Amino acid sequence: MPLDPDVGFLVMSGVRLNLVKDCAILAAVHQRGDPFLDSVDLSLEEVQALWEVRDACSPGRAKGRVRPLPGDLMAGLGAYKAWQVEVKGNSHWSIQDEALWCAQHFLSLERLRELEEMVVQIHDVLEELGYASSLPLAEKERMRKRRREKVDLTVARVRPRMDAAQKFWVLLHGQRDRDTDLLLAWCIAASFTAGLIDVKNGSSTEQLKYGAKTFRSDEFGEVLRSDEIGEVLRAGGFRVADFRILARGDAQVTFQNPEEAHKAFQQAALINNNAMPWTKADPWGRPQQRTSLQPRQCYRGPPVRIISSSQAWLATSENAVLVAGEVLAIMNHKRTAMTYFCTKCSTVPYGITPLILCATYPAAQVTAEAGLWKVTTNIYGQTQEERYTEPPKQVAGLLLNIRKQMDTEFGCNQQDRQRIVEERKRNVLELMRLLDGPDTPPMRSLDDIHPAVARVRGANVRAGLDFSSLVNLLTNDLDNFRL
Repeated sequence: MPLDPDVGFLVMSGVRLNLVKDCAILAAVHQRGDPFLDSVDLSLEEVQALWEVRDACSPGRAKGRVRPLPGDLMAGLGAYKAWQVEVKGNSHWSIQDEALWCAQHFLSLERLRELEEMVVQIHDVLEELGYASSLPLAEKERMRKRRREKVDLTVARVRPRMDAAQKFWVLLHGQRDRDTDLLLAWCIAASFTAGLIDVKNGSSTEQLKYGAKTFRSDEFGEVLRSDEIGEVLRAGGFRVADFRILARGDAQVTFQNPEEAHKAFQQAALINNNAMPWTKADPWGRPQQRTSLQPRQCYRGPPVRIISSSQAWLATSENAVLVAGEVLAIMNHKRTAMTYFCTKCSTVPYGITPLILCATYPAAQVTAEAGLWKVTTNIYGQTQEERYTEPPKQVAGLLLNIRKQMDTEFGCNQQDRQRIVEERKRNVLELMRLLDGPDTPPMRSLDDIHPAVARVRGANVRAGLDFSSLVNLLTNDLDNFRL
């Protein structure tokens, strides 16, 4: 497939869980970028509306959502599916009508067509390989016909609507359910294992620090615009509980709750700051509340940063797991230091990391000891050893079944293939529902717990069971895995 290896694994994860179409769209979004309009020339009000659209397209932070899973790839998937539903419901549209609707709803028709073309290519390759069927000929012919039509550029440049998010809520109603979101989160985590990042103390602050701009006054010279920051935020509808100017002129803004701060933070990253009184916004708070990021061993050392405009950042809870679909190593201008910038990020259920490593990652070995599992992985040549509490018998059995049946459906007849895929899907969904519930994750890390506490907790979860079959399976060769 014409894809990066990790993205190809994402497509194959869709094949393994009967989510081919959704994973093909996710792969296209990863390769081509999301279909949303660039926010360079948008006003503050339009950026707020764009944020609401992006949030509506992903399992985001909107009011009433329980355990949100916002992410850049999922937002692109939702936008693509909403566009398809709208186009199919208006078959009489001209290409100008379609371009007008996209522009009014913060979407780029040109980018959507690129995604569509890649989705078709992925399906065609899967059909050639015998893994899945291609898209219907009638649908592909309709796509080709639309691509031959030219768009009037004046139509594509209209201003977007401020209530566009409501349309996406309507279009995506019935297109998404929680189980599918959880299964897609599993696919993303299993495909970009190197990008798994554990977030600690991720949702602890309601404060942001805004870097203040200056302007030149004939009377006073260089003058900071700190006072304007609070006025602009309040005018934009943000509930500011406290506003203070720090020693260097930057503004410390306290919002009424963390979600309000998260929203302001992301919108500050989206907007063109040339029109704003601030240079940038950063998370703020007391030192003991600072968020820490713990990437995989292959990215340890240099600082790790999540791109500010990502839907997944800031984290939605105190402890969270993010998946970086792409990690870029950037040197500073003096070439004396490097930072890892994480893009195309997704939020996945907390506690998923050991399950993914034990169930799907090829280069993983497990050693069972009293009350714990020691998981050793090798990613990009870096070996990492982690200790987790021994899982309950039910969870261990699910991990064993998923690992044991990995890719065994290929080469089988259609009936057996369908049976294996559906059984795997049930097993994965059962694990994800455990993570999505209010209980503690079935495998908890012991590496960041005090040794005395770790021993107590390990003893509490011991079941006196024999997991040698899973341990032996994880140490076998990797012949059954396909990329």
